[in-house]
Amino acid sequence: KMNSTFHKDMWICALFAPPGTLLRWRLSLVNGKWGRDSELLKYFPFGTFFANILACVISASVAATMYIIDRDSNANSVNTTRTAILMFLLKGLKSGFAGNLSTVSTFAKEIVLLSEKRTVGP
Repeated sequence: KMNSTFHKDMWICALFAPPGTLLRWRLSLVNGKWGRDSELLKYFPFGTFFANILACVISASVAATMYIIDRDSNANSVNTTRTAILMFLLKGLKSGFAGNLSTVSTFAKEIVLLSEKRTVGP
């Protein structure tokens, strides 16, 4: 059925994903612009690095918030519609926005490019 929790979770993640993708793209434009004067840092993907760190911070913050909300609603035996909607939106922020912000494929591609330029590794 389309009204299952799984489908609802997928839709909210799909709605939050494009902004995460766009922010990651904008941050990738910084790559190669910082540390140009340093031979060691001139090829380091600072934009990608920052995107991954930001995604980790968002994911951890949202997970902690979800834990606190869940704990408090269970302790008070309160499970309101408002709490359910908030948890639903937080899931979208964590899995959709932060998930796309921290895509591994871009990071892996940039590591390969770094190794091809012989700035990383033996």
